[in-house]
Amino acid sequence: MNKRVNSILSALIVAGACQMAAHAAVPKDTYARTNAMGLSVNIPLKDVEKCYGIARKGLNNCANAQHGCYGYAIKDAMPDEYVFVPKGSCLRIKGGSLTLITGKPSAKNDAFMKKVTNANGELNPKKLDAMRVEIPASKIELCYGIAKKGMNDCANAIHSCAHQATRDGSKDEYVHTIRGTCKQIVGSVKSELPDING
Repeated sequence: MNKRVNSILSALIVAGACQMAAHAAVPKDTYARTNAMGLSVNIPLKDVEKCYGIARKGLNNCANAQHGCYGYAIKDAMPDEYVFVPKGSCLRIKGGSLTLITGKPSAKNDAFMKKVTNANGELNPKKLDAMRVEIPASKIELCYGIAKKGMNDCANAIHSCAHQATRDGSKDEYVHTIRGTCKQIVGSVKSELPDING
């Protein structure tokens, strides 16, 4: 083989070894994500949930019945593709479902929905807040354009409170997501880091 092919193969081997070493250091019960800047975000699996129906084409997390890898979603918002989000956030996201979207009733989803809805069946943001797990600000980002009506996090230039979004998917409203995952979610228009100093 020529020198160029050998150097390319060597680089690939080193890169693969680095990836394996990085994953070997992550505890089994941890969701690990490395963002574009190479910063690692590790969050206990108990603090995240699979959110089905929100993944962008080619940006899903993990395997499903059709494929075995990250990034294989063939189109946006497929019902069997998911993105990990902070626990208690999925139902705040336009199109988000806690269970595989099959069109069939799910006992798990039904039981959870009873805990977070009003008597009329509408989602209750305050009940959702009570189910939410706080993730350190250093591990989240504000993801704009994905909030359901009345399910946004925090204030903005239009209003002073959470739960005040007037429509689904407003580009001015955000939901907290795991740092580096906003771009994976259908409808996201931008992300920004929270102010951890104030």
